[in-house]
Amino acid sequence: MYFHGASWVMGDSTTHDRLVRELAVGANAMVVFVDYGRAPEHRCPVAIEQAYAATCYVSEHAEEFGVDATRLAVLAIAQAATWPQSCRYLQSNSLVPQ
Repeated sequence: MYFHGASWVMGDSTTHDRLVRELAVGANAMVVFVDYGRAPEHRCPVAIEQAYAATCYVSEHAEEFGVDATRLAVLAIAQAATWPQSCRYLQSNSLVPQ
């Protein structure tokens, strides 16, 4: 799972395509790029909720993606670096569906 930061307002799969491909090749792994809704159209915590939902989806459908759900990793850069902790907080406090 790859979450880009870009101040939550810019960047998308087009701007990060080469980086994500290089990460996938270098790690010999599948990389899922989550193209979350950016501000100002989508206010916080929409992007965090989308990141959480995407991670859950990939985990729950791992076989369809041909991946091992027990080896799921999250890479988050810049502002998005706090999202894994935020997602875990939301889940542990039953603030989002589990």
